[in-house]
Amino acid sequence: MSNLYLFGRKQDVAFQKARETNHERNHLRLWLAPDRLEGLPVWVGQVSRDIGVRFTTKTWNLTTHKIDPDVDDSRENVMSDLLQTQRVARMGYASCSASRTPKKPGRNLTGDPYFTDGSCAVAELSDEPTEPTYFEWGDADPMKPPALAAEIGAPAACAATRVCD
Repeated sequence: MSNLYLFGRKQDVAFQKARETNHERNHLRLWLAPDRLEGLPVWVGQVSRDIGVRFTTKTWNLTTHKIDPDVDDSRENVMSDLLQTQRVARMGYASCSASRTPKKPGRNLTGDPYFTDGSCAVAELSDEPTEPTYFEWGDADPMKPPALAAEIGAPAACAATRVCD
């Protein structure tokens, strides 16, 4: 898994979830944010789903994984996995960028297209099994991300989690 950079450094931790082949994996990268929320650490994440391999001149080994352009679907898969743990105390969505559409997608560093509704999932994790409650974060709908809209966007879907030390 290649490094991505946020806050001037590579991710603090990275996970891969196997899928049907080695060329199809989910990648989750997490950075400990320099800020705290209500005294607790904040983790910011990025998720992408590999759907193949292709050649590129932008990497040292001349290959890269092609990502699934529907980055919101990757975000929802991470949230689904988190909810199955029964350790999500609260969750909601925050507007974190303008959207990109399938007709007018954004492009990542190696030129892959992506589209997003511009929302980030936000979750507060619990040490104990719990049923999640839903909260509104900013102007986003607390129950679901907004529908695809206008333009501009984030380079990938993100999930910000507030966790206990």
